[in-house]
Amino acid sequence: MIGTGMIVRSILYLPGVGSKQDAWALHSAVIGAVVAPLCFLGGPLFLRAAV
Repeated sequence: MIGTGMIVRSILYLPGVGSKQDAWALHSAVIGAVVAPLCFLGGPLFLRAAV
């Protein structure tokens, strides 16, 4: 999770869709893959903490 965030921050922004947007999408997917099971298993407490 930290590694994908570092990758996103290390890529320079260029106008248009490119590698930075791809890295951001990957980072968002990793964050979702971490938070979703916590919300599913942890219930309302984790859902409230994540939002």
